Amino acid sequence: MPDLLQQFDSARDLTAAAQRLREWALERELTPTQVIGILERWGESLRGPTVDAIPGVAFLRLWLRRGTLEPIVVRELGVAGLNGEWHEERTTRLRAYPLGVVGHWPAGNIEIQPLLSLSCALLGGNACLVRVPAGLIVQTRALIGKLSEVAGAGPLLDRICLASFEHELICSVPWLRRSMAR
Repeated sequence: MPDLLQQFDSARDLTAAAQRLREWALERELTPTQVIGILERWGESLRGPTVDAIPGVAFLRLWLRRGTLEPIVVRELGVAGLNGEWHEERTTRLRAYPLGVVGHWPAGNIEIQPLLSLSCALLGGNACLVRVPAGLIVQTRALIGKLSEVAGAGPLLDRICLASFEHELICSVPWLRRSMAR
């Protein structure tokens, strides 16, 4: 089982992780239905003393249900979008189409925020590079460990990198520095 939460000490390593994520995400397609199935199993596994004490876990379990996620995909991409197929709406064609890597910089005051953000990007077939605030490492590791257990060695885990790094590292990563300036 891969360790999805990694400590980064250099800009080069963080950039290499982002490039790897992009390659893996664009190499193997995942339909929203496949992602929803894994996320739903993950939500069902979020029980027990280790995770029950984490604020927001009850909401995360509700969020990760098929009954919550499927209507979002249908609303945005049509029923055909669930299977990664094209949906025509007037003059527009829609489908889940991965952008590559979605970078997330969640706030550190909501324990489940890194994982809520991650789940949305995964629905679109994207890879996720999520900075985990220092104060949320223990909680995030417990929650993401459950995802690793239910997802197995599949393409979903290859799309996830939870990154922990010192704030000063931003100054040495040009693409991060530019995104923070916006």
